[in-house]
Formats: sequence, structure tokens, C-alpha cells
Amino acid sequence: PETYDALCLDIDNGPDWTVTEDNDGLYSPAGLAACAARLTPGGVLAVWSARPSPAFEESLRNAGFTRVRTEEVAVARGVPDVVHLAVRGA
Repeated sequence: PETYDALCLDIDNGPDWTVTEDNDGLYSPAGLAACAARLTPGGVLAVWSARPSPAFEESLRNAGFTRVRTEEVAVARGVPDVVHLAVRGA
């Protein structure tokens, strides 16, 4: 299987509020493990979300990702969107 230096995902509204129930799997331990398996060591996972999720940050850490952080992205109206960033360990 191919590996990548980065995976950038924009799925649904984010980990805490999915429109499509089947999308929950992406944010699960198995989904995060699948993402990690496709990343090179030191590769970055970026997950867009409509709002911050401290619980998802913890899930990323529990899945073995490091340097987990959330960056705000300004939008024209309303509260900022966010991108959850995490690095696959060596």
C-alpha cells in the first residue's frame, strides 16, 4: 500500500457532529489507525471541523499521533472553523 506525507480530510461537519452516521468510523480508533497506516513516519493528518473538539484531540493522542493541535480558520460569518493537526510518530 502507498503511504503519504500528508492526509487532508474534509469529511462531514467534524468528529462531534456528523450528518451521515457512517462517517463516525473515520473518527474512531480503527479509522485513525487506518489513517496512520497510510502516513509515512512524521506524516501529518489534517482534519477539518466546524468546531474544536478536545475529545477528538485526545483520540488522536490515544491513536499514537504526536504534536496534536487545533488551528482556527477564519470564515466570513460566524465562529471560525478549525483544522485538527496531528503527526504520525516514528
